[in-house]
Amino acid sequence: ELDPLILPIIDNNGVSQTVSIVVALEVADDATAAKVEGLAPRLKDAYIQEMYGVLNKQAALRGGVIQVSYLKKRLNTISHHVLGEGVINDVLLQVVQQRPV
Repeated sequence: ELDPLILPIIDNNGVSQTVSIVVALEVADDATAAKVEGLAPRLKDAYIQEMYGVLNKQAALRGGVIQVSYLKKRLNTISHHVLGEGVINDVLLQVVQQRPV
């Protein structure tokens, strides 16, 4: 499990809400888990960059509500890009929370 990611959603009037996401990565064994832990800062950076853009372009929102399946798909793509193919089995969303500002 990675540390929570907290991101603002910005519209024409400024920050409209914040989103908190807790991600866990499913791996095959302890050796792979250690590798992922070593790359966690790089992975979190990639998640923040991608999610900031996606959320603020409203691409992951429908009616103001986050589309969890879209978010999960993007996080899986980023994980495979940063860690390499076959390192993780899946990205598991533990918490997705939206709060208006």
